Amino acid sequence: MKLKQALLQCDPNSASDLEQLYLDYRDQESLFHQLLEFLADEQLQQVASWLIKKYLEQSDVKACASQSSLLIQYLSVKTFWQVRLHILQSLPYCIFSPQDKNVLAFYLRENLADENKFIRSWAYNGFHCLSIQFTEYKAEVAQFFQLALQDEAPSVKARIRQILKKTKSY
Repeated sequence: MKLKQALLQCDPNSASDLEQLYLDYRDQESLFHQLLEFLADEQLQQVASWLIKKYLEQSDVKACASQSSLLIQYLSVKTFWQVRLHILQSLPYCIFSPQDKNVLAFYLRENLADENKFIRSWAYNGFHCLSIQFTEYKAEVAQFFQLALQDEAPSVKARIRQILKKTKSY
């Protein structure tokens, strides 16, 4: 079965379906490239974004700057919050170009104000990833973390504490 057809038939809310789809297609040479293209299709976005996240988590490869640039643009997707969540969760596996850092920072700030606490917690994580590659964001991230540890939901605070436990730079 072609990948596009498999994505259309997959239930994006079924962890076992998603896992099986990944197992079936993970060795396909052009998988990551195809999934990036499928992000443009609203019918495929949820499944494609989950598979991108899974692929990056499981591989030793980081998304190059041009691939990361494509991912970043989907942080503004308003149709499915899950797409933004998967992209945010993929950011630790991305290399950002200097040209994209301001766009990424803009979308991350926008997602920090989202009503969904999962989106907010992973947007904080995204800022951490950005500050690793571009140190000029470290002070801003430290300020965000300080405020969030006072005012955010417990689950968001827990995510920030996990980041702080891993690094001592804030």
